[in-house]
Amino acid sequence: MNKFGLKLPRAHKRLEVLFDEVTKLATEQDVITDVGTDHGYLPVMLGKFYKYKKLVATDISEKSLKKAQDLAQLNNVDVDCRVCDGLQKAKETTLAIMAGIGGNEIIKILQESGYNGKMILQPVPSAVDLREFLIASNYKIEKDYVICDEKKFYFIFVVNGRGANNYTDIEKIVGPVESQKESKDFVAFVKAQINKLKFLENFDINNITELSQKEIKEKQKYLSQLKRILEK
Repeated sequence: MNKFGLKLPRAHKRLEVLFDEVTKLATEQDVITDVGTDHGYLPVMLGKFYKYKKLVATDISEKSLKKAQDLAQLNNVDVDCRVCDGLQKAKETTLAIMAGIGGNEIIKILQESGYNGKMILQPVPSAVDLREFLIASNYKIEKDYVICDEKKFYFIFVVNGRGANNYTDIEKIVGPVESQKESKDFVAFVKAQINKLKFLENFDINNITELSQKEIKEKQKYLSQLKRILEK
């Protein structure tokens, strides 16, 4: 059994990271909503160890919410479970968690709800799309980093209201370099990206269309930028 006293899924490092980020950002006055809660692990973990104004779990699946309700009851934690899409029935939210759902789905939720409060985001997939949206929409990204869990990479975003962000072109894809350069997970992610694109090093572009040539050249540029990160 882990430190939370719960039987967690095999890939649970990201759950622990999300828990840590929420507890650093949240106060006792926060209404914390876990969007797309599925089994409800995170709100139950939070409720077992900390006291907040309210813990809310939403999901479009009533079946998933039943699992969350059962887990909360089993651990004597008060979690308000609501069947809805995104934040539609959680207008009082002051800290939103959106983890394990697509980056484009998170974008849609933010656009439809107009929510601009505190957020912990972990998109799967489309992290790059989400990052670009957050930057363009002036959501203040306080933390942006990658973790490796069970040989898969996940990006974590900690967002706190509105504010300008300063990202280079390569950082819009891989996240801030300076703050991550000592991270083993970040180095592993960069190396994995390089390995995926290694075939482009000596790629002959003469026999492909002009449009394809442009795409290949962009990827070759990205490959060069990735290599330079490891050289620093």
